[in-house]
Amino acid sequence: QESDSAHKDKIYIGIHTLDCQTKGLKASRYGDARHQPDMIHMKGPSGQAAYTKSVAPGVEFVGCSPTASPAMAECVRQGAIVDVPCGDTWSDSTAGGVEPGAITFDLCRDLVDRFIDVDEPAIEQAMRDSLVLQHQLVEGAVGVAIAACRADTELRNRRAAIIVCGGNLPYDLLQKLVHA
Repeated sequence: QESDSAHKDKIYIGIHTLDCQTKGLKASRYGDARHQPDMIHMKGPSGQAAYTKSVAPGVEFVGCSPTASPAMAECVRQGAIVDVPCGDTWSDSTAGGVEPGAITFDLCRDLVDRFIDVDEPAIEQAMRDSLVLQHQLVEGAVGVAIAACRADTELRNRRAAIIVCGGNLPYDLLQKLVHA
């Protein structure tokens, strides 16, 4: 049993579930108010933020993007859905552009407090550390969230949650991750 003082700096919540739409709900119900995160780093923030902000409006949502494919973050920064050049990334589930009329754009614009972009070496290292240190295989999008939390300069003296949902990693990428 950890003392309450162990929770003052940071709390990282790993939620691995097949139903990813319940992530915000589970994070918002995590323990009592002393253990509720101040911020949540996540790969796909729209639906989770909509619910969680309705029950815990003080929680800050940090959207995370690979620098190689920052489509949603860049669209939000520009205030409109725009064509954003996207390259190869470990985070294949978040790669690519934002479709015109996408409902996720308005949700992200209105509910995500800020975005952090991270490079491919940081994503790869986060994925490898998760596998080696936590014995948990995560997909690239989760690596983005972990890397962004590590890089977050505003995290000092705050509690954070990283939403961990997804372990889909093609075998060839798993081999690359393990043998690097």
